[in-house]
Amino acid sequence: MLEPIYLLLCSKVIVDRDTGAMSLVELIDRALMPDPLPVDRLVLASLELCIVSGWRRDNVTEPLTFPIRFALFGPHGDRRDLGEQQVRLVPNHLGTIVARVRGLPVQGPGQYRVGVEWLDPQETAWKPGPWAGLWIATAGDG
Repeated sequence: MLEPIYLLLCSKVIVDRDTGAMSLVELIDRALMPDPLPVDRLVLASLELCIVSGWRRDNVTEPLTFPIRFALFGPHGDRRDLGEQQVRLVPNHLGTIVARVRGLPVQGPGQYRVGVEWLDPQETAWKPGPWAGLWIATAGDG
């Protein structure tokens, strides 16, 4: 069985060379946009962030490779793809995937979600995984 466990947003990920331990620096749940925002235009928020997703795999004897994709869901239900990649997990292992995003395509202030979807090799439909909330505010909102 393959299962996504978590998804976090942070500004930086540091990996220890000797132990492989990860440190997540500055968890992100809010970002500020310029004020005033351009009207009726897509804005690329200057926020750089890392999307960190954790995956669990049951005891199977072979490694498993499968695709995942990240998306940004806006306050009005709109969706923007942020990227896709192949993941390789070994048996009995918690795999952590880190994807760096430079700028987010947002329409303006509001509650956004960054989510992950995955395609199980045994199936044909993408499955939704965990997501993280991200509040986009203008500088005037404090």
